[in-house]
Amino acid sequence: MVNYSDALNHAWQESFGDASKSGWEEVALGALTGILGVPTISRRKSGKMGLTWQGGFMEDYKEAKQERENT
Repeated sequence: MVNYSDALNHAWQESFGDASKSGWEEVALGALTGILGVPTISRRKSGKMGLTWQGGFMEDYKEAKQERENT
């Protein structure tokens, strides 16, 4: 039976190929997108269009702040 680290390494190579060739770029960009979120253009409460961020830590921060204020 294969141990956990060997199984993880095998799954990584199956999904992304050899780490020295490629794959790490996609992982790094995915991590940054998850942390920072993505910019979007949306209509604000004032009715004007504007640039906002969707997802990422700022959205989580705003939700936590609203929950704190409501309790």
